[in-house]
Amino acid sequence: MNCDSCGIDLFPANLTTCQTLGGAGAERYQNTGRAGLSTVTRALRQATGVLCAVLVAVSCSIAAGQENAEPTKSRLRIQEVEATPAVKKQAEGNASGATLSQVLEGVDTQLLNAIEQTRKFELVPRDLRAVLREQDFAQSGNLNPLDPQTAKAFKIAGVKYIGIVTVDNFQDITASMVLEGGLGKTKVERRTIQVQGVVKVIDATRATVLRSTSVRLEKTAIDQVMAGEEREGRATNALVGEIAKELAARAANEITDTIFPAKVIAYTLGSITFNRTAESGVTPGQIWEVFALGTALVDPETGESLGAEEIHIGWAKASEAGPKFSKAVAIEDSGIDRGHILRHRPEGLPAGVDPNVRPRGSASTPTAAPPGPHVPAPGAHAAIPQQDAPAAAPKPLRLAIFVKNRAKDVPDERVMYFEDQITASVTAKWIEVIRREEVVNAVARFAKEGPNAGTGLTEAEVTDRLLSDRTSASNLATNMGADAILIAAISAFDSTRRQYNDGTNATDIQEFTLRTTYSVLDGATGGSLTSGNADKSKSIRQTANLRVDENPINELLQDASRQVGDKLKAVIKDNEMRPPNPAPQEVMLEINIFLADFRVPQIARGDDGEFRLENAIIDVGVMNAEVHIDGMSVGSAPGTFRVRPGMQRLLISRPLLVPEERMVNVKPGLVLNIPMRMTDEGRQQWMEMARFFDGLKAQEVMREADLIKAEAFAEFLKNSGLKINLDTKDLAALGGVARSFWQKSKP
Repeated sequence: MNCDSCGIDLFPANLTTCQTLGGAGAERYQNTGRAGLSTVTRALRQATGVLCAVLVAVSCSIAAGQENAEPTKSRLRIQEVEATPAVKKQAEGNASGATLSQVLEGVDTQLLNAIEQTRKFELVPRDLRAVLREQDFAQSGNLNPLDPQTAKAFKIAGVKYIGIVTVDNFQDITASMVLEGGLGKTKVERRTIQVQGVVKVIDATRATVLRSTSVRLEKTAIDQVMAGEEREGRATNALVGEIAKELAARAANEITDTIFPAKVIAYTLGSITFNRTAESGVTPGQIWEVFALGTALVDPETGESLGAEEIHIGWAKASEAGPKFSKAVAIEDSGIDRGHILRHRPEGLPAGVDPNVRPRGSASTPTAAPPGPHVPAPGAHAAIPQQDAPAAAPKPLRLAIFVKNRAKDVPDERVMYFEDQITASVTAKWIEVIRREEVVNAVARFAKEGPNAGTGLTEAEVTDRLLSDRTSASNLATNMGADAILIAAISAFDSTRRQYNDGTNATDIQEFTLRTTYSVLDGATGGSLTSGNADKSKSIRQTANLRVDENPINELLQDASRQVGDKLKAVIKDNEMRPPNPAPQEVMLEINIFLADFRVPQIARGDDGEFRLENAIIDVGVMNAEVHIDGMSVGSAPGTFRVRPGMQRLLISRPLLVPEERMVNVKPGLVLNIPMRMTDEGRQQWMEMARFFDGLKAQEVMREADLIKAEAFAEFLKNSGLKINLDTKDLAALGGVARSFWQKSKP
């Protein structure tokens, strides 16, 4: 079944296609309950429809985001405008407290508007209560989490700069008088408001003050009330709004100029175009000083960067204030050019500068076109590269995956979940994953009984034991048919808790961090081909309005597995990982086992048909001894085995015998005759029979009771997996195999 939108084959072709975003697709999705379809099939079709809709929506969202992407702006937070405690106290004492509050609130709102109009910053609100409440509601489960407009926790943007405006002086002075005139008494009021403040710009990243400057404003208004005139309110109250707006504009300019000074974007024939607007406070007639940037300044004692030297280069007067840029006329030009900065000078031109001078210089010079792709001349033809025949698809890299858990707080049952997720994430057309579940008999510990019975150790212990030795690792890969081994380890699972309370907003955030590592071992040599780590974190926020009880381990494991898969696929696809060496050609190894320090005398039948004890001594061999090479069960000895040449760890085990472990340098044609010792239980049974043989005399005819005991010993050998190894030379001397009692009683 193919999706109508993306064409992906989702289900067998006899099923109805999935829904797309609305329209006929949605209708088909809703009408899937026809006869003949099981409940499971309908559920699958519905789930497919939802999945496809999400994929289409995400694709559209990504495409739209790429098309409409804008350059990232520096983020700025403006603190609430406040007055110093002394200023507040003084204003309350002379009954101007309400006026001060009105000025502060006016500056507060006007400042945000003025900063926004510069289009230089991305403003971050300082009051986050409404934002946090919406994020809490989004996590309550009542909203669609796939909706791109749903509020997301832990996505609040950080800020690089903070602007602070503090009023440190405020005066509201009113003078009134009564004038006598022909029309009667006229009341005259003269009101002056003085405001002084400090504007600070702080780099929040380094917690340093970039600039601190003082701003002082004074405005006066006169109001007259004629005799007989009735009026409510004071006309001079307009001063409050005017001074608030002007203070906000001055503060906005100081903040903006500190971070992004006004710059010349074009200069032609004495006309300057610069990147400031009317909304940012530019008005015709303003005087601006032009500077060129000199060398960088560094404090010789602290090493702190003090910015760049600013060299005076000219004066200009604003002539136009536009919505996107403004213009100015050069008054003095000592080499004004694009990129030079301008700073507003409220006090006007200094003495000695003629405001009527109009320089006509021009710094507009054509610039060379940037280098671009070569375009053939008209009539020329570009060379068409020869295309080789398509190469055969490369053989996929086969990885045997093993996962280890070293984090005590991660339950062991989550290990297989992690392995499932890594397998799903790593698998690609050029990577094939071999899982332990699919080759359970390749490692001895996975079988519950028989020759491949497990060791009894926990899975993690055995995996560590196998993979801690590079020889074991490479042999493990060979036995599993893998080119390399992917070892993923859950290293740690940590959590931290942070509590924040600013008096208004209280949050309790618990952050969980899962740390994982991975490495790929060469299947031939056991050497490391590539390695890396994948750390993932998840935070859970508790507030007064939201309580979340969640264990994020599954989500973190899934995210970490995706990261491992993405990194590993990228490394392999981009050929950044050394390819594994081919496995060396295997050689044949012959292994024979016999009982150490234990032999039995020959019992042979003479010409008279009677059995007698001979002087010949015969070795006791071991049958069905399990052979492990580098932790892998490869069969039973005696026998011949295909083994990789080089150093191998050999383990031979059998009931009633002490396991024999040794390192063997495997070479072509090597034959191993390995002695094994009996356990205490086996030794006790053997010694009982040894005393029986000691009581017999050589060449003496054995009685029926003695033969019965010998038969019992032969049965013991048979049940113990032991056998009598008959020396062919002795048999020839005895006149044939049939004359040996042990051949007659051979297990």
